[in-house]
Amino acid sequence: MKYTKKSVGRVGRSMVGFNINMLLLLIMLSITLNASLSMGANVDERTTDLQKQFSIKLPGHWGLEDFKIEESVDYGTQEEPIIKQRFTASLYLKENTYILAEEKNNIKWLDVIASEGEKRIVRGVSTSVRKNGIWEIRQLGLESDPTTKLGKPLNSFVGKVIVKGSKKEEQYWQAKSKNIQNNAILNAKMQLTSNLPGYLKITNFSISDMDRLIPSSNSAAFSIPVRFVAVVELTSDTYKDTGKVGEATLLMQIASKGEQKKIYGSIISGLSQSQSDMSLKLENNVAEGLGQPKDFFEGLVMVDGTSEVKSYRKQLHEDKLKKAEREQELILKNQKIQEARLKFEEKIQKMKQESEIKRRIAREKAKEEDRKREELAKKEKEMRLEKEREKVAKEKELEKHRKTKELQEFNVVIDGGNRAARMQALKDAINGEDTKKQHLAIANIIEKNMGLTGTLLRLRGDKQDRYTPFSVAIEQFDKSTNQFKGKLGVAGFSGKVSGGIQGLTINIDAPLIKRKGKGDAFLLLNVTLDKNGKMIGDCTAGGHIYEVNKAVLKIL
Repeated sequence: MKYTKKSVGRVGRSMVGFNINMLLLLIMLSITLNASLSMGANVDERTTDLQKQFSIKLPGHWGLEDFKIEESVDYGTQEEPIIKQRFTASLYLKENTYILAEEKNNIKWLDVIASEGEKRIVRGVSTSVRKNGIWEIRQLGLESDPTTKLGKPLNSFVGKVIVKGSKKEEQYWQAKSKNIQNNAILNAKMQLTSNLPGYLKITNFSISDMDRLIPSSNSAAFSIPVRFVAVVELTSDTYKDTGKVGEATLLMQIASKGEQKKIYGSIISGLSQSQSDMSLKLENNVAEGLGQPKDFFEGLVMVDGTSEVKSYRKQLHEDKLKKAEREQELILKNQKIQEARLKFEEKIQKMKQESEIKRRIAREKAKEEDRKREELAKKEKEMRLEKEREKVAKEKELEKHRKTKELQEFNVVIDGGNRAARMQALKDAINGEDTKKQHLAIANIIEKNMGLTGTLLRLRGDKQDRYTPFSVAIEQFDKSTNQFKGKLGVAGFSGKVSGGIQGLTINIDAPLIKRKGKGDAFLLLNVTLDKNGKMIGDCTAGGHIYEVNKAVLKIL
């Protein structure tokens, strides 16, 4: 074959391409092989690391007996290998575990829930990452976790704890019952002493027997019956009441100081997990029929049959005789006192009569003098009143004259030609307090202006409807009677009106007015000058009620 320059070039280029492709393939095979060797060579190492870390995460009272990888999946990169593994572990308890059954009197009572050596199989899934040459568990999940359900070890409970059914529980109740027995005996003596009367004291207290603990119907409680015999001694003689002599109570002796009696009974002491109590059950009552010491009886007391009683009876008889003599003497003495009282009363009555006559004469004399003084005072009062009436009448006359003159001067000003003086006088009158001037001012304004304007506010129940202006054009005004006639100007109304001025009030009556597009109607309008110089009032028109909230008196 003959090779040309071009053919040699094509062959060279194809060989170069072949070599490059082969080189790339070899590199990829090498990387894959190395990765497979790197990851596959550490399967045992990964299992060991996972087992160690799983053991570390277990609570201290649990041990790992066996650990087995069921399935393993590799993913991640060569720089950061990650594996996900499904595993099965066999766990066992290193010691018994307990739960809190109840807590009473600062004691935690525990129940055994699991025993040392018990085993549990757990299954789970873990995700691990290799860092610094060690496989570290990133995620760990268990299908069921027995460590959270089988209680806690004994040393994890704080305070005083007793396991139910244990020797310690038996010792606790034995000590408790013994303590209650001792306390019951001490308390029984104290209780018996407190229940005895003060004249009996306990000289001996003995226990005849002490039965063992007897369970009651409540399995958590016991009762301790203890029989006892107590010897009590009288600290004083005792007596009973046999009757009365005079103010004294007679007594009969029942027993002597130092005599002894026996009390029989039982101590019933209760014991439970929560509390203990004690009660006494007495079989006899030594105080019954024993009487009481002399000091226990009220008032004067004596022992019947003694010389003291005989002397007391004799004294009672002598006192009775003396009492009869004193009563007779008292009767005679009272008779004398009564006679003396009657004489004294007669004397006093006579003196009272004489004194009454003197007082009557003095009263009549004083009464006459009082009458004269009253007549004189009455005359003087009438004279003063007459002078005061004359003075008041004179002042009223002067005031009337002044008022008349002032009104005349006011009329001259408002009827005069000085417009400025008239306007000022009218304003002062309107804003003043002199009603006569205000009346003259209103009449003058009406007369000069021959008109009145204002605004009506229609009312519907408690609501205000709308504002309506109005005007009254006065065509005829009688100054002597203050009566006028004119025309009404209100939106929708027209007609003749008549009216007049009464004091400070302007009355307008339109008995027949025309309504636009409707029939005839009536109108009554009243406005009054108030304290602020404004005309306000009310109006009834066409069946509607209006409030005149503004009426204008123009001063021209």
